[in-house]
Amino acid sequence: MAKEELKKGCPDIPLAACKKLEEIHFILGKRWTGPIVDTLRQRPAHFNELSRVLEVSRRTLSARLKELVSIGVVERTEDDGEITYTLTPAGEELLPSLDVMREWAIRHLHTTGA
Repeated sequence: MAKEELKKGCPDIPLAACKKLEEIHFILGKRWTGPIVDTLRQRPAHFNELSRVLEVSRRTLSARLKELVSIGVVERTEDDGEITYTLTPAGEELLPSLDVMREWAIRHLHTTGA
């Protein structure tokens, strides 16, 4: 596929920025990522609390949190052996975009599933 064809999806954006958009969609589109970010928007939380509240497996939760930490959306801190996860300023900056996508989905996606 030629660069010109790739650019059609992002006509006014440099190709590198378009690829970054694809990256963030890939990460945010993974199951449980949205609920994790939504839960952390309310307040910082410990791993066990997130696992219990979201009813997600520890393995999946660990994988998603590691990914969110690696891209700078979530911060992991440890105090006396307790690990706390908090949204970073970059994570908080992402929230309005997630809200817009959620509202769009409510208005336009008419699925029969969850």
